[in-house]
Amino acid sequence: MKQGRPLNIALPLLLIATVFGAEEIQDKIKQAERAFAEGRFDQAINLYSEVLAAEPKNSSAYSARATAYVQEGTMNTPSKI
Repeated sequence: MKQGRPLNIALPLLLIATVFGAEEIQDKIKQAERAFAEGRFDQAINLYSEVLAAEPKNSSAYSARATAYVQEGTMNTPSKI
C-alpha cells in the first residue's frame, strides 16, 4: 500500500495543473475574440497562435486565426501562416 501513495498525490496535482492550463487557454481565446471584434487582428492572430502552441489540435483556433489573417489582409503571406 505504501507504493500507491505517490500516485494518490500525483494524480490530483496533475488534474489541477490540467484544469489551470485549460482555464488559461480559454482566457486566451476570449482575449483573441475580443481583439478580433475590436479590429486588432494582429493581436488576435498572436493570441490564437499561443492557443495553438498549447493545443495543436484545436481546429476552432485554426479557423479563427485564418479568419483574422483574411481580415488583416495578410493571408497570402506564407511566413505568417
